[in-house]
Amino acid sequence: MDIIRIIGRQAMAFKGQDGSDVQGTQYYYLESDSRVEGQKAGKFFLTASRLMHVGYVPQVGDAVKV
Repeated sequence: MDIIRIIGRQAMAFKGQDGSDVQGTQYYYLESDSRVEGQKAGKFFLTASRLMHVGYVPQVGDAVKV
């Protein structure tokens, strides 16, 4: 299992492609990659409804197994 470190988050609200309102959080992270010298940065988005079902809200500084 890989481990990512959450380095930032941003609350977001926008219109989806179908015109519906979307609310959630964009997370920014760092991870190790054998093909990269140092660390690699990435991001992922979780909708507010998905966060409720996950039962865990990532916090800045958390190390998360993925």
